[in-house]
Amino acid sequence: RVYTDRNCNLCHLLNGTGVSLATDLKGIGSRRDSGWLNEFLENHQEPAPQSTTPKLILSDTESRALARYLETLK
Repeated sequence: RVYTDRNCNLCHLLNGTGVSLATDLKGIGSRRDSGWLNEFLENHQEPAPQSTTPKLILSDTESRALARYLETLK
């Protein structure tokens, strides 16, 4: 729900849907665990200083839910 509500597909490609302006999220769960993903969602400049992701305003619940979802994308 968070992925859809926050329009992540406006920058990210996932399963052939969306726009490829940023990282293709296919297989992201094989490359990153939920801890890294959650940290990235809360403060993306720490784990990935080169990131061009805009500041995300997510509640703790939304951030954890999105990280768990992304981790399932194997």
